[in-house]
Amino acid sequence: MWRLTNRSSTSLCWIILFICCIREITAARKETGPEYLLCRYCGSDTADASYLNYLISPEAISFKNQSVYGLQNVGVQLLENPHGNRFQLVTLKKAGCVGRGSWSSQDTWFPGYSWKNCFCTHCGRQLGWVFLHESEVSQGNNKSSNSFYALIVDKILSESFSDSLIAFPKL
Repeated sequence: MWRLTNRSSTSLCWIILFICCIREITAARKETGPEYLLCRYCGSDTADASYLNYLISPEAISFKNQSVYGLQNVGVQLLENPHGNRFQLVTLKKAGCVGRGSWSSQDTWFPGYSWKNCFCTHCGRQLGWVFLHESEVSQGNNKSSNSFYALIVDKILSESFSDSLIAFPKL
């Protein structure tokens, strides 16, 4: 028969209390506001999940509605660059990462759009790409209603998922 000591009983109570608090915070956040997508490296806000869209590339190797970031039916597509690197991507109408470098229309996954690498504004890691319609690029615009973002699934996570990552103290 397993017997709790005072110390292990107290630790167990703290753990249960901590889990209950996390559940309350997560439930309150779902009731009060949008779900945010965060940079997996630094936790910086990257995008509001309500901007997820399903712009599918004709170059996609596959496309599936999946559960990612604790969200249901998110459109995830698998794309490959000319070097053979494959990326699982979600597309968003707006994101908080910043495009750097020159616009390129070479090897674009979305015909009619040019792209730039897109980096986290806080830690500087690449999170994906920003795409802009070529007509806007030729006019010298850097952002417009014709732009969208393709972010790498493995480089972002949802705020509610990050809240569920609990590190327990060693007993």
